[in-house]
Amino acid sequence: MSRSGQDRQAADRNAVPGDAVSISIRSGPTDVIPVDLLEVLLDTGVWSAARALSHARGLPGPWDRGEALVRIAARLDPAHLREAVSTVIVIGAEPARAEALTGLAPYVPADLFPGAVAAAAAIADDAWRAEGLAGLAQHSPVEHRAATVERAVAAAYAVSDASQRAGALTRLVPLLTDGERAAVVAVAMAAIRAVVFEDIRGRRLVALVPLLPSRLLDEALDVACAITSVDWRPRALAALAPMLPADLLRRAWRVAAEIPKEELRAQGLVWLAPHLPVDERPAALDRALAAAVGVAVSGSKVKALVGLVPALDDAQRAAAIREAAAAAHAVGDGEVRVVALVEVAPLLQGEQRAAALHEAWAAATAVSRENWRVQALVNVAPHLAADLQAQALATVAATRYEQWRAQGLAALAPHLPADLLAQALTAAVVIQDPYWQAYAIAGFAPCLADGERVQVVAALKILSRDD
Repeated sequence: MSRSGQDRQAADRNAVPGDAVSISIRSGPTDVIPVDLLEVLLDTGVWSAARALSHARGLPGPWDRGEALVRIAARLDPAHLREAVSTVIVIGAEPARAEALTGLAPYVPADLFPGAVAAAAAIADDAWRAEGLAGLAQHSPVEHRAATVERAVAAAYAVSDASQRAGALTRLVPLLTDGERAAVVAVAMAAIRAVVFEDIRGRRLVALVPLLPSRLLDEALDVACAITSVDWRPRALAALAPMLPADLLRRAWRVAAEIPKEELRAQGLVWLAPHLPVDERPAALDRALAAAVGVAVSGSKVKALVGLVPALDDAQRAAAIREAAAAAHAVGDGEVRVVALVEVAPLLQGEQRAAALHEAWAAATAVSRENWRVQALVNVAPHLAADLQAQALATVAATRYEQWRAQGLAALAPHLPADLLAQALTAAVVIQDPYWQAYAIAGFAPCLADGERVQVVAALKILSRDD
């Protein structure tokens, strides 16, 4: 996710636990048409390009305006695309302009590209300026590529914040020649070392790892080993593992074995063991399996064991699956138990698998908070038999708060058979709030036949309000 995406997510989302889908809480949606629906309006012909462009350009919020223009860009004819680019270039809010320029970059006509670069270069904040230029550089026309990349690299070097500097440089490395990469990667690595917050340092290191030359692997391992954040040290070590020679891999293994938090120590060993030299792998896998079995937190134990299964021999695999299934059944928290059972179910056979999924459905249905219940049902529903899918759908359709109902129905739609899809669509159509009705229908659109899609979309309340 881009810097702006992280900022916006932190600002207007309150994420609900769950791995498969995030049902977010958004307070007070405005008259803005959901961006997913804009694409559907154009694809169905319910709106012309001119109308969609007029709507997007007229949005008062710079973030909404930029995002809407980016989402419709691929569907615009050349004349309307030029209008979209011209609108983005003059967005006053600089972070929104940088985000929109990045999203619009693949579609900017060559003759307008210098203006887009100038609009990014004029951004006062050094990090946003670097982001906008990096986004444009990644899609620059051949005739502008060298100059744009050079300007983007210079902007990235000038970013004062170490984390943002590392991120901007990492994005640019694939665009550089072999002769240019070494210096830029070295500066990015130095910036990562200077990041104060360890979680962010770990995240930046993981992003840079695939681009590292062999001569920097030792230094990268030093950075990973120095991360004291128990969440990010195993992730950084795992990212490096496929690239490390045997001596450095053994060092990474020793560091992972010393992680104090048991579930993260087990996770680190699970990730590293398959990469060790073949003659060392059996003992390493035995130790990783023992570490995973010894994790006290049931949900974490399931995750570690399931991750290890593909690397194990038949006997070890059977033992790991038994332990994972037992741990999943033992999870106390309802939402976490749903996730654990869904993770372990594909490893089970026949009646055991059916029983695990039935238990996951029952746990999801029993969650007390409506939004968390919807989240849990969305996580498990794609794996259920038709009768339980029908009951999951009925529970989501009966959700009191229309936002959660809309988000749940939209998330379920791609996984439902035709008869249940029709029932879910009926529940979506009768949502009273125009925004959330539109949100739900946008999720259904790819699942509907052409004629039905046009009919349902054209009848949306939000379109009459937008007239």
